[in-house]
Amino acid sequence: MKTKNISKILMLIIFFFICITFNTICYADTDVINDYTIKVNPRKDGSLDINYHIEWEVLDSSSVGPLYDLYVGIPNEHVDSIVGLSKNIQTIGYSNSSNGRSGDYVHIKFNKQYHTGDIAIIDFSLHQSYMYTLDGSKCSYSFTPGYFNDVKVKNASILWNSNNVIDSTSKKQDDGYYVWKKTLSKGDKITSEVDYYQT
Repeated sequence: MKTKNISKILMLIIFFFICITFNTICYADTDVINDYTIKVNPRKDGSLDINYHIEWEVLDSSSVGPLYDLYVGIPNEHVDSIVGLSKNIQTIGYSNSSNGRSGDYVHIKFNKQYHTGDIAIIDFSLHQSYMYTLDGSKCSYSFTPGYFNDVKVKNASILWNSNNVIDSTSKKQDDGYYVWKKTLSKGDKITSEVDYYQT
């Protein structure tokens, strides 16, 4: 009887470890974003000049293929002056769909493919309008950059020019910018909120 019980326990342990190993293999991350930094400079008309910096590391290109393009979510369709700043960007422009999902995106195509172990350094800028709300004499912004449902972000940062800001949800400043920092799990978001007096 004892031998039979020990055999059952051993079988359960083996099955348990097989399940863990299988899940680890099947659900292992294929990519990670080491840095996602967005710098915001408002214009006098209330529109925003926004610079994006992304450091995207490919962990496994064998299961899903190499990285050759990228969709980055943006707040709305009122965007212009989309400019690729890093040399690896072949084409860049606005798109209102990504993998069957509707929304507003910047679509980037690279001039090379990125395979396991490669890191893509991506820099681009754009001009974004219709971002603020008015309440009496107060002009307010709430800005949530595009997030990634399937990729973790080790370091996400928003830097917002502190000139003329009367209130902010971040009290940390660095070189003239309010700073928000966060590690993002898959699908997680980071939001900056600032207020101005209407002029």
